[in-house]
Amino acid sequence: MEPLIQNMHTQLQDLRRQLPRQQSSLSSQLQKLEQAIQQLPEQSMKGALALIWRKALRFQTSLHRLEKRREKAQSWMQQTLKWWNQEKVDSLRLVLNGLRDLMNPLVVRYLPPTPGVPFGETPGSDWLAMFVHSDVVSRCIEEHNASCVICLEDFEPPPLVEEEPEEAT
Repeated sequence: MEPLIQNMHTQLQDLRRQLPRQQSSLSSQLQKLEQAIQQLPEQSMKGALALIWRKALRFQTSLHRLEKRREKAQSWMQQTLKWWNQEKVDSLRLVLNGLRDLMNPLVVRYLPPTPGVPFGETPGSDWLAMFVHSDVVSRCIEEHNASCVICLEDFEPPPLVEEEPEEAT
C-alpha cells in the first residue's frame, strides 16, 4: 500500500477510536470508508480523496439535518432535542474535522526518479538514503513534471547526504 494511503488508513482508525461507543453507526461508516480506500489501486490518491470528500459531504448533510430538526421544533422541545442529539452532533463534528484534515493538501518532497526503476514505484531505501533525511513523504517526480502547479516554481531536489552544508560552530 502506498505510504500516503497507509497514513490515511491510520488516521481513519484513530478517528474511529476517538468516537464514543454509542456512535457505532458512525464508526461502521468510517470502517467502510477504510475498506473502500484499501481496495483502491496503489497509486490512486485522487480516488481516496474523492471517497473521503463524498463521505464528508454525507456527514455534513446529517449534521445539517439534526440542526434543522432542532430549529423547526416547538420552542419547548428545542432544548430537549439539543440535549438528546448533542452527542451525535459532537461526534459528527469530530468526524468532519478529522476528514477535513485528511483532505488538506499533502506535503511531499520531490526526488528525481530512480534510474532503472519504472516510474510510479516507491523508491528503494538505498535511493532515499542518498538524500538528506526528512520526515516528509518523498515522491519521485519526472523532470518534466517537477514544478509546482500553484506557484509555477521548479522543484529542487534535496541535497545529497555528502553535500549537506556544514554547520558553523
